[in-house]
Formats: sequence, C-alpha cells, structure tokens
Amino acid sequence: MASSSMSMFSTSCPPSPLPTDEQFNLYHSIDRQLYKILIFNLGRDMAESMHVMAFWLWMEQQIIGGMTLVKKMLCLPHSLINDLADEAALCLKCVENEEVSHQELSLIPIFVGKNITLNSLYQQRVKVVRGITLMINQVCIRIFCDINKSFLKDVNKSSISFGGLNFHQAPTGEVTIKQVVKPKTLDVDDELDKIFGGKLNLKEYINVSPDDRTIFLTFSKGYPITEREIREFFTRKFGDFIEEVYMQEVPQGQQVLYARVVAKEEWMVDVVSEGGKTKFNINGKHVCARKFVNKRKMLTCAPAASSSTSPTVPRQ
Repeated sequence: MASSSMSMFSTSCPPSPLPTDEQFNLYHSIDRQLYKILIFNLGRDMAESMHVMAFWLWMEQQIIGGMTLVKKMLCLPHSLINDLADEAALCLKCVENEEVSHQELSLIPIFVGKNITLNSLYQQRVKVVRGITLMINQVCIRIFCDINKSFLKDVNKSSISFGGLNFHQAPTGEVTIKQVVKPKTLDVDDELDKIFGGKLNLKEYINVSPDDRTIFLTFSKGYPITEREIREFFTRKFGDFIEEVYMQEVPQGQQVLYARVVAKEEWMVDVVSEGGKTKFNINGKHVCARKFVNKRKMLTCAPAASSSTSPTVPRQ
C-alpha cells in the first residue's frame, strides 16, 4: 500500500520551494493593508492593532469559515473600521477578564452575520486566547514586521516592546528588532497562565485526540529523510507547532516511506495540509502532506461529518 502511494507521489509532487517573506506578505496583502489603516490612518496603538488583526483572522477561520471578513472591511469608511476595531478590542478585554462583561456588541454581529456576544466569547475564552496567540505567532509577527519598522520611523518613537520583541530605533534612524525574554513568539500556555492565574487545566477545556491533530507525510522512494529534517523544516516554515513526530518503523537498512506529525493545535493540520493535500521540498526531497485518517477507527466507527474548514484558501 505504501509503495503504490509512493508511485503516485513521485509523479504528482514536483518540488515546492519555501515561500519567501515577500511571497508570504503578498499572500497576506489585504491583511497588511488593513493593518496599515489601523496604525497609520486611524492612529491606533500598534500592539493593540496586532491583537485586533489576530482576532479578526481567527474569526475568519473559526466562526465565519471563510476568508471574507478583512476583504469586506476594506470596503468600509475608515470611521466604521475604527468602530469595528473598538468592538474587537472590547472582545479581547472580555476574554482576558475573570468575569464576563455585560456590555453588548452592536456592529460585529451585524457585520459578520453571526450572533456573536461577549458572553459567547467569554464561555470559549480558552479557545479564543489560544487561537489569537497562535495567530500572532504564526502570521502577524511575520507579515507586519516591516510595517512596524516603518511605523516607528514615522511616529519617531525610540522603542516599543511587544510579543517578546523589542522594536528599537537607533539615533541613525535605522530600526532593528531584538529579542527580549522570549525568543520570537509568545508562549501560548504562558499567556493563558497570566490570564487565569495558573488555575486552569487546559486538558479540561481542550480535549482533541492526537489523531485529529495529526498530519500524514509520505516520502519519495530513494530519497531518505530524517526526523530532524522534518522538525527543522516545518518549525522554520510554520513555527513551533509540533508536539511529536512518529517515523515509520522499518527494519534496519530500509527506507522510511511515511511519518506522522502530531500538532499541538488541531487547526494547524489544515494550515500545513491546506485543507487537503499539499507538497513540500525538504532539502531537495519531495514530501506530500495531508490530514491523517485512522483507518482502524473508521472500521469500528461511523464517519462523522467534518466541520473543519481550510484557513489557507488564497486570500484575495
């Protein structure tokens, strides 16, 4: 069975080069455009705007189920965008508080066409905080980096700290980014720990089986690949999302033809596999990735309708 999969793979998976920062920014061009409106045109706080953008991108994936929110928002007058950002900031404050807010949302439910309330966000605040923090880690810090540099130059601020990064403007005017305390990304569990005072057992709230968080990788025959290469490649490309890697067990001297990568977050499976099947080139070796399907479980359980949607439909 593995050999037939490899035969198909060898003819259908040409090399897929790593996206450069320029390509990644181009893919997220509409998100970058909206972020510029928030901090340049509307003069909103940079750190808060980063969180607001992460909140909107999270809503597109988890609540709306399509890449339409940011695109629709760009058609609105700036005054209305500002009002929506105010409500998004209110939502963020709500999920960070110990008690639910009794204020009501007036614009967001109408704009997204969903009955979203502060109470509903508060009830799933663990999921919201984790999703927003990971969105900042995986997307926002990368696509807004050059914009933040430009922002610092324009407003003539000497330094701003955010998300473990220190944006510093030297006397020469050159803006550099230095890591402070944490390397590069926010730590999801640390962020939750700050909010919930260390009293929260995440497993009580988030109980997704490893099978549902697993990516299935297949390799080309004659091009052996190691676990280290897999970890380094996917961590460099998508961030620190890997919980465990299980390589195929084969007799000594034989090549591993597949592996299973367990992600920390279920939604990262769709990010990596693009909601179906996608191709990568790891050190010149072809690799195909798709969501793992436990065939043994399928034999004993009726298949359930999948409610997940791909968060990586090309943005327009």
